[in-house]
Amino acid sequence: MRVALIVLLILSAAVAQEIVEPKLVEELKATVQDSGTVTIVDGSAYEISLNLTVPQSTSNQDVSSFVSRVVDDEGNEFAAIHETDPPNPFDYSALTQVFVRARKTQSLPDSYEVPQDYARYAKPTPQAQSDSQRIRELAESITANATSDFERLALLSIWVHENVEYDASLIGQKRDALWTLDNNRGVCVEYSSLLIAMARSIGYPARYVLGQSYGNYGWLGHAWAEVFLGEWVPVDPTWMEAGSTDATHIEFFRSADSSAESKVFARVTSNARMEWDKHEFAGEKLNQTQIVVQNISYASEDSGYVLGFGSTTLGFGDTSLVFLAVNSTDYRVVDARLVTCSGGISVIEVVNPSQYLILEPGKQSVVAWLVTTLPGLDPTLVYTCPLTLNSDALQEQKIDVKVQKGAESRQLMATIARTRLRLGGTQTVLVESKAGGSVGLITKDFYELRPSSGGTTEFAFDAIRPGRNDVYAFSSDGGVKQLSFDVEEAEGEVFISDISVSPAVRLGDPVVVRVDVENKRAEPESLEVYVGEQSRKLKLTGKESLVFQLSFDEAGEHAVPVRVVAGGAVDEQEFIVVVIKPPTLSVLEPEFIVGDEGTTAVFSVSPSEGARSVSVSVSGQEKLVEGGSASFVLAPGTYAATVTWQDALGNAYSKDVLVNVPGKTPSIAFGSIWVLAGGVLVFSLLVVLLVVVIVARRLLSTAKKKEPTIKRSSPTALPRNPRT
Repeated sequence: MRVALIVLLILSAAVAQEIVEPKLVEELKATVQDSGTVTIVDGSAYEISLNLTVPQSTSNQDVSSFVSRVVDDEGNEFAAIHETDPPNPFDYSALTQVFVRARKTQSLPDSYEVPQDYARYAKPTPQAQSDSQRIRELAESITANATSDFERLALLSIWVHENVEYDASLIGQKRDALWTLDNNRGVCVEYSSLLIAMARSIGYPARYVLGQSYGNYGWLGHAWAEVFLGEWVPVDPTWMEAGSTDATHIEFFRSADSSAESKVFARVTSNARMEWDKHEFAGEKLNQTQIVVQNISYASEDSGYVLGFGSTTLGFGDTSLVFLAVNSTDYRVVDARLVTCSGGISVIEVVNPSQYLILEPGKQSVVAWLVTTLPGLDPTLVYTCPLTLNSDALQEQKIDVKVQKGAESRQLMATIARTRLRLGGTQTVLVESKAGGSVGLITKDFYELRPSSGGTTEFAFDAIRPGRNDVYAFSSDGGVKQLSFDVEEAEGEVFISDISVSPAVRLGDPVVVRVDVENKRAEPESLEVYVGEQSRKLKLTGKESLVFQLSFDEAGEHAVPVRVVAGGAVDEQEFIVVVIKPPTLSVLEPEFIVGDEGTTAVFSVSPSEGARSVSVSVSGQEKLVEGGSASFVLAPGTYAATVTWQDALGNAYSKDVLVNVPGKTPSIAFGSIWVLAGGVLVFSLLVVLLVVVIVARRLLSTAKKKEPTIKRSSPTALPRNPRT
């Protein structure tokens, strides 16, 4: 028998195939041999019986065994080996051919009952202390935001995978769930014990699965889990697989605790003792179990996803957004890592680069990364940084981002209508953007992109996720804004079920608010509903909608409280209304440029903040105002020009301007130019000659006045001398 087995294994090894990507293994065919030796010390054995753990027949695993099998009370099959008068030592071997298909969960019931037989999988055990208050409170906090049973299971698995460090020194020690929680380390058994304890603590039956799986060191004894969600769902927190497991997971045993022991029975002589090296499924390499793979096939990486982005051109200090949206036909968890460019210079930082998508049939799962340019870059250079999506299940894809000085994006304006609302209510988000490009909104459950025509774009969606919800608004011309709101489940019997209101209005316009209130009591209830400073009393049975009308005297954001008071019980919510001031603009006196083809009229417009889509219409022509002006070529005459614009809400405004377009100066014939020029020249010479004559005459006159004159006088009679 041993010779035949050795020959079979040698033949199998000749065609053995290497496993290169375990998580993508779709199908696997292998030979599994479990062998060992039982030795009787200080005596001999009359007979030996062994029940060996071996690969099981399951919905995704077909086996062909060469030894007989027995079944325990949990449905596990054991290879049964019996020998009378066995040799000492006694060598045994159990050979199984196994064909494994990747295990997938394609549907789960909306409601179900746990079978009575599965009650033992919901109870605490020494290894998985699900009755611990610490474990229960932790599990409840991790799953508080979940919307389905599978999402709760996936969130627990992700938490264990991220918070427990793999420590190979613990192989074979089988530490319990509380020890693992306190020490944050372990191997596959510790990972599974903590996950199973958490699942049981919030009401889900869970059990261990023990077997073999392929890892970094080849085939290893491995432990993972199954959780009952209407049917058994596989989850491996060590290698982060949930809802599905790859075909390298060969199942040997299922149990409410972590023990999956092969058993040996021997009838021996007096005072004899038995020695047997049995293996454990605790992350160790099992020397007694040999696996040879004959055939293997891989699933292809998924390319049917959306990898989107806000802006691929960033300035220094800018922040943008990259998002990934995936749809699935089955339940699974997919890892996604956004890796930034590498090299000597760090250009872009990715916030929280590793994330997980929890996929369910018929639902979309979305994750988003914020990417920010780093300081200290050279302003004279232009950087190109590829952002790469890496995943074990998704096809690799890259986005090239350009970073340069002067490309800084503007601050994105976005407003959320309600900071608190009831589960199932409608949330509205306003995103303000420039004309052209696109604007988008992302939550954990959906994304939406819309073309932008300028002004405000309104997004509306149902609040399906309890607790804190994060929303990202972004635009293709740059800018991203994170918003958040809280979703509450109704706690009392009389409560506000929904609020409907326009999240933005123009100053002076009325705000219409509809408040839906509900009374779950059988008897009518007297209650009072407050919206801001207004109130209304009524007696309510069942549901009713109340309409209020508000007005605001100032522009800006206004938070309005809403309360329902019924006896001593109060239910409160709040909504936000953005009141915008109507924008104005001034039109300067047009400038005119006269040309051969006509007169160009340049209209200069100065709009106030909030004016959008400004345009000028003249004589059947309409042009958008770009750079503060719009130009038209017009014939001489009088025109009525109209300037139109919009506010952020799309309300239209207009202003009329009367324009007098001047005509051209009459043209002069080319031949006449010489005549005119000659006349001008003659006239100029005559003027010069006249000036010369006048100046000459004045000079002569001045010279005569300065010439000396001789004055002649009459002789004077001499006086007589007297007689002395």
